[in-house]
Parts: sequence; C-alpha cells; structure tokens
Amino acid sequence: MIFINAIFITIPTVLLQISNQYICYLAFSKKISDVQRKNLWRGLFFCALCVGIFYWSIFFGFGITPIIFKLVLVFGWLPFFVVSIKIIPLSKLQHFFISGMVLIWNLFVHNITATLDVIFFENELPSFIFTCHAIIYLIFFVILLPVERKFFINLLPQENFFENQPYGKYIVLLPFMISSGILIMWIDDKLFHSWQERFSRLYLPFVFLIFHRYFFAANRQIIEKQKNLRYNRHLKEQISALEQYNLLMRKNQEQMIILRHDMRHNYRLIFSMLQEKKIAEVLDFIKVQENLLDSTTIKFYCHSPLINAALSIYLQLAEKAEIKVKQKINLPEKLFIDENDLAILISNLLENAINASKLQPKNRREISITIEHIENQCALEIVNFFDGEIIFENNLPTTSKEDHGIGMLSLKNFAEKYSAQVDFSHEDGKAKIMIYWENIFEKK
Repeated sequence: MIFINAIFITIPTVLLQISNQYICYLAFSKKISDVQRKNLWRGLFFCALCVGIFYWSIFFGFGITPIIFKLVLVFGWLPFFVVSIKIIPLSKLQHFFISGMVLIWNLFVHNITATLDVIFFENELPSFIFTCHAIIYLIFFVILLPVERKFFINLLPQENFFENQPYGKYIVLLPFMISSGILIMWIDDKLFHSWQERFSRLYLPFVFLIFHRYFFAANRQIIEKQKNLRYNRHLKEQISALEQYNLLMRKNQEQMIILRHDMRHNYRLIFSMLQEKKIAEVLDFIKVQENLLDSTTIKFYCHSPLINAALSIYLQLAEKAEIKVKQKINLPEKLFIDENDLAILISNLLENAINASKLQPKNRREISITIEHIENQCALEIVNFFDGEIIFENNLPTTSKEDHGIGMLSLKNFAEKYSAQVDFSHEDGKAKIMIYWENIFEKK
C-alpha cells in the first residue's frame, strides 16, 4: 500500500514545485530569449523527473510523515532553482529575490490550503491529507493565476538594481528572512497547527504587497533615471558629432583655398608638359589632383544640415572600421517632422549597426541604409550582418547591459511621436529594421 501511496503523493507534489517555478518564470519571461525559454522548460522537466524519483524513494523508504512531507516542500525547490540560475543569464541577486518573493506567496497559499485540510480532512490518514493538500494547492494556483501574473510579470528589477542600492544585497535577503521565522516553526512532526498559528500568518499577503509595490516603484524610477541619463549623454554625443562635422567643413574649406591658390601653378605645369608631349605625366598629375579634390569633398546626402551631418559622421566611421557601406538617400526637400528627431534616430541606429558589424568577420562587415519617400510616405531601412543572439521585447531588440539600448529608446520615442510603424527581423544572419511614417504637417 505504501508503494501506491508514495506514487499518489509524489505526482501532485512535483507538480506543485513546477507551479512555483512557473511563477518564477513569469518574473523572468521578458528578459529571456525563445531559445533560453525552451532550454529552461526542458531543464525543469528533466529536473522534475529526477526529483520525482527521489521524492518517491523518500516517501517509500521513510514513510509518509508530516516531517518528511514538510522537508520535501521546504527544500524541494532548490534543484529547480539551480536549473534556473544555470539557464537564465541574470544576476544571482535577482534570482534570490524572485525566489524569496515566491516563497512568501507560497506560504500564504499553503496557509489557506492547510486551513481547508483541517476543515475537511481532519480525521483522514496523513498520506491522504498530504495528497489532498498538494492537489488543493494546485487548484488555488490555477484560480489565482491572473493575480500571480499581474504581480510577478513586472516584478523583476533591473540587473544592477540591488548593486546600486546602499543596502541592495541585504534587501535581497529580506523575503527569505521574513519567511524563515515561519518555516522554523512549521517544520515539525505536527499534522495540524493551532488556529492561532494559522491566523498569525495572514499578514503574509500584506508583506508581499508592500515589497511588491516598493520594488515596482523603485525599479521604475531607476529605469527612468537611467534612460534620461543615457539619453542626455547621447545628446551630448550628437552635439560633439556636429562639432566634428563643423571642424571637417572648416578643414575642407582651408584645403580648397590652398587648392585654388595652387590652381594657376598646376595649369602652367600641365601646359608645359603638353607642349613637351608628356601625355602620361599629364594624366598621372591630373589623377593626383583629382584625389586631392576627393579628399576635400563632404558628401551631400539630403537638404537637411542635421541629417546630412549625422549621415556623414557615422558613414565615415563605418568606412574607417572597414565596413562596406551601401547607401541610397532620397528625402524630400521639405520635412514636416523635427529634423533633429530623425537625425538622432539615424545616428543611434547607425551606431548600433556599426557596433554589430565590428563583431563580424571582415568579409561580412557591411551596412546598407536606404531612405526613400513616395508622396507623403517615408521609409528608413538599415540592414547589417549579425550572427549573435538577439533578445526581443515588444517586437524590438533589447539588452540588459548598462549604457546600451539607446537606439531602441530613440526609435520608440520617434515611433510614438510620429505614429511610425516599425518592423524588425533577424533571419539568415541579417538584422533588418524598417520604419515607415507619414511626412505630413499634422503630427503628434
């Protein structure tokens, strides 16, 4: 009989542990790629099989007693926790914090479930009570799933959230410290605890809500602050780029003055060599002068000085990095959008494409930028090779690295301001972003 009872209690207990991991997954779901998501569930499934066999052997070998069942619940999450840390590439502090918050939530649900155990199964055998306890917990998990999704899906702080707080590492331990006092009293050989003990644990949801609101609000403030700092820093970089463009203009003007000054002398040399019928020398001399003229040329892409400056600076940076550039720029002479917004967007996206191309082999360093307009419709397309993995959030690339993601931030701001449509794809080693907007006077 113990053989069958061990099986009946093992299955819902393992499912209970998996339900807890699903709640943890909700917190990480926006930060992992599709590949990581598949690997996570494969790892958790394999872990569940191994843990299930271990649970069954424990129940079969030592009996189904209150202390054994409680120890399984208290420590059974650890193997799943190790799998999550190995597969989800986030800081251990984030993993510990989410696990602690899930623990507080679990204790609250277990407390409700234990209350129902007393009401309906007080006179039953321990094996039957524990099996029913796990099943009732799973029922509550399904019923409360909308609430769990609401609370946990936006709970994960930024990767450097705890490191930036004066007592961040201690804050991570608070959920575990609050729960540990309850767990120490709970791990005993009692089948049921007193009503006073159960009622005393009803404060847990309030603790959870306070922690949830604090971290949600603090995390949002830090994100906004970091975005503003990075955006302001990048605006300074744009100003610096325009200053470089201005210096380049002055330098070219000085070179042109020198070339004009030498032009009469060069004509005399050519005339003299032609009289002496030195045709080859004349052609070589003309080629040299043509190269000098090319070196003074600032390429003209469009009528907007700001957009022209952005394209000149970043396409020149691409060429210096030995990145092949294909460009086709056809912007209307009159733009009804803020030219500064488009210049910043182009600069950010080209900077992202250049950084991505630098990671590629030299034969795959290539960027293509196309800006076209047909009547009132404008389109911007940038294509570059990239073999790495891209994590998407709301159909746009994202990153957890500090000082990254400015391009996507400026793109999001541009799209919201001008109701632009954005399409991003990453196929066959090519990353392509396309943006469509209307060049009309009325704008948001």
